[in-house]
Amino acid sequence: MTGAPKAKVNAKAVISCPAVPADTSRSVAISGSRPAIDMSKHAHPDLADVPVTTVLSSLSDPLRLGVVRLLSDGQERQWGELDAPVAASTLSHHMKVLRSAGITRTRDEGTRCYVHLRRDELDAHFPGLLDSILNAPELGVTTVGIKRTR
Repeated sequence: MTGAPKAKVNAKAVISCPAVPADTSRSVAISGSRPAIDMSKHAHPDLADVPVTTVLSSLSDPLRLGVVRLLSDGQERQWGELDAPVAASTLSHHMKVLRSAGITRTRDEGTRCYVHLRRDELDAHFPGLLDSILNAPELGVTTVGIKRTR
């Protein structure tokens, strides 16, 4: 059967990772014309440049507040250890929001991501804020725990 010629499909793919910012200085791309994603580091803002409204906004979500409460013990946690009642992609989004607001710091080690609360920096730039939030009643906070190892 003959008919109209089929449109030629030119599939382009760009590696995307919500955990890193777009940057073309050191990037990885797969056949595409869009800017690639910098896979070498996570963006951690200087808290001097972060408005208190950004910090408060990021802490207004029950799940993100639960993550901060978990990390307030001072321990660095692997993302895979976090036991949250959401999909991995949703948790990744919330972790990115916390990092972008300067609340957490993320580091890579091989294929694993580790996160910790920037407690000392937050206390220096926003004195008493974190203590007030952590000492408030847990009403409405989503519980985030640690997965049990087998």
